Amino acid sequence: MFSKNFWIAMLTGGIAVNVLDIVVRGLFLKDIFVTHATELRTDINPVWFVFFGFLKIVIFVWFFYTVRGSFGGGARGGMRFGLYYGIALNVPAMFFPYMVYKGIPYFYIWLTVAYGLVWGMTLGVIVGKISDWPYGKNPDDSNS
Repeated sequence: MFSKNFWIAMLTGGIAVNVLDIVVRGLFLKDIFVTHATELRTDINPVWFVFFGFLKIVIFVWFFYTVRGSFGGGARGGMRFGLYYGIALNVPAMFFPYMVYKGIPYFYIWLTVAYGLVWGMTLGVIVGKISDWPYGKNPDDSNS
């Protein structure tokens, strides 16, 4: 399972979605975080966000490589997997902060869910495309 493509997909996808996180959360959604800073912890080292972001990517890539036969190969299969992954994880998980913390706007929850779907589909396209290298062939994971 841990072929060369697996590691390339993990690294490439990890860099891509971490950059996406910085752009979306750091630029576009920044005002929402600043407005609700009293409800958020500001004492955490940002390195932990990158670490747990990569952990999420490791799980995504591992799970994709485990079940990719169900979704098809290439960018289309990866995007389909990413959409399902995003729905399964983000829809239930993003509503808990709304129910637990006061002051978090409801529309922010939906923005986070939508972003989670975009995140999953973006990573899925990258991982799906890399999993088919060389083009048009599914790699035999037993050969590194």
